[in-house]
Amino acid sequence: MRKRNIILIVLLILVALFLFAPSLIKLIFAPNANLPIFNLIDAAACERKGGVYERAGLAGYYRCIAAFPDAGKECTSSKECSSGRCQITESGQKIGRCKKDDNPFGCFGKIEDGYILCVD
Repeated sequence: MRKRNIILIVLLILVALFLFAPSLIKLIFAPNANLPIFNLIDAAACERKGGVYERAGLAGYYRCIAAFPDAGKECTSSKECSSGRCQITESGQKIGRCKKDDNPFGCFGKIEDGYILCVD
């Protein structure tokens, strides 16, 4: 009887943690998950490879944001950029600039083989 009570209590604690502390569960079972907490180890690794460890996106998660080597280069197609993104610099122009960094967030226009595509 006592063993069954202990098992029941442990199960109740796990259920409560799952329901009321999803960030803690993610931290335990997926320590490398992109949580909205600052991680000194990730920050140091990011800086060593030349990136900036900062919050990004609406959720505000920390991530390593690294610059592309051809950032800002003029382009007429995404194929010309190491990032795979030739972004519009002025509305209606068919010449853009290669994306500056690997931050996936933001609203921007993309030029693909001379055609302007909207990306949200």
